[in-house]
Amino acid sequence: ARFVQRCLRGRLRSLDADSKRAEQEVSEWAQRAAERSSAIGEAGSMARAMQRQAQKELRSRREQADNAKRLLRRAEERERRIVSRQQELANKPSSTKTSARRLPSVEEELQRMKREMGR
Repeated sequence: ARFVQRCLRGRLRSLDADSKRAEQEVSEWAQRAAERSSAIGEAGSMARAMQRQAQKELRSRREQADNAKRLLRRAEERERRIVSRQQELANKPSSTKTSARRLPSVEEELQRMKREMGR
């Protein structure tokens, strides 16, 4: 669970940097679209198309970041449960006679099966 948390935190840092770049790109294309729409119609429409594409990529990055945050919260919760259960088991007085089950060896199990089959 700790490995997963480290990976997710790294992923979140990466997505955060990507989102910042995408936000900057959206604002640049918006500015270009505004400048060019009054001067040249065709160049302005291309800039608006690029702005829409950049916005789409930004939304995608934000969705990925949201998913990574959700997974990180789950991994952290799982880690807390594991630690809590380990502490619970460590603090619980155990009786080896009642808590440990003895399983038969393979040889003992084979002998039992032979007796049951009448051999």
